[in-house]
Amino acid sequence: MKIHEDRSHMNIDTRWFEKGYAKEDVHSLRLQSLCTEAEAAANKQFYDSHTCEEWEQYIRQASLESSAAMKPIMEAIASGVIPLAAPQTHPNGISHISR
Repeated sequence: MKIHEDRSHMNIDTRWFEKGYAKEDVHSLRLQSLCTEAEAAANKQFYDSHTCEEWEQYIRQASLESSAAMKPIMEAIASGVIPLAAPQTHPNGISHISR
């Protein structure tokens, strides 16, 4: 598995972090399964030399394998995340989310 951190969308001054005045926080995390060029070439070769039914089975199996590879990652993330409860409304009408 190859991990690629893309911070290109972030327009920040890193000096705050370097000096210890700020801490980076994760707003969102996108997990995506991508093919290498070699995998894409192998997929094309398989597609060109097999029936539609065989291709569909091949893709289904590849999807299951990709999902299986992501399962321990998702479990690790889930174990470190504090789930939030559903919003509650106080008698004064102010809503909040409790941990």
